Amino acid sequence: MYHYCTHTARTLILISPYVEDFFLVDYLEKGFKHRFLLDTIYLLTAAHLNHLHPCSEYNQYVAHFSTLAIRGQRAELGQLAETHDPERMEAVAMASSLLSIFSLTCDLDTPFSGLSSSMMSLFKGMSQVFAQLWPYRQDTRFKFLDHHIEMYEKTLPLGEEYIPDIERVFELQKTNTNTYKHAIKRLASLTYVFMNDSQRSYRSFHLSSWIISLSPEFRQLTDDLDPCALVLLARYFYMISTDQSWFMGNYAYKHFLRVYEKIPPLWRPYIHLQSSES
Repeated sequence: MYHYCTHTARTLILISPYVEDFFLVDYLEKGFKHRFLLDTIYLLTAAHLNHLHPCSEYNQYVAHFSTLAIRGQRAELGQLAETHDPERMEAVAMASSLLSIFSLTCDLDTPFSGLSSSMMSLFKGMSQVFAQLWPYRQDTRFKFLDHHIEMYEKTLPLGEEYIPDIERVFELQKTNTNTYKHAIKRLASLTYVFMNDSQRSYRSFHLSSWIISLSPEFRQLTDDLDPCALVLLARYFYMISTDQSWFMGNYAYKHFLRVYEKIPPLWRPYIHLQSSES
């Protein structure tokens, strides 16, 4: 707990400095009420310690708290499907934000085989949690998300620039683009935020929101190793790798390489096309 307060939480604040109390006070206050959130705080702290000083002891802590946090989160997701408790939804949302960060440190040494077979499979139920929480956000600690949504709405039109290009590529295989459009628009917003230092405070929101908002159809496409879905996923990892926070940077770039290896050679230049146009 000491390391979380003095080190780990402050690495999160570097991305979003205006929510200092959110990570240093609110998360802990809620964590002492909900064990699954406290286990998730311990998990991310153990991962941070293992990042700074890799050793078997910290690795065991990661394995232990990973089991507890994931089990607790899945149980909460199951309960929230039947009940609509804003207070518990808030705790689940907090845990999901930390798990989204932790997930970047996982699965680095295994070939990519789709989102469903990785730590990121946890997020398939989280979009529903945030959707349920949204009407109550003004009564929770997540009311600050209004600022992020405003930025998202400002950058959303940028996604339209990607769609004509991607449709021309799809003509080669007669693919329906509807499944991809939502992911493309959000990816454009994320790209804008990560390419502009003045928007740094919005990065933590975009880090998790893109992958949480992916539709079941899109996630299935990543499992099927669909070339376009892989291009977009690789682009996501590439963009967040440009931030040098300990949980992005090299970790995200390794995920980029894992996905890149599964992209057919004829599709790989499209990643660079997007990069040059963003």
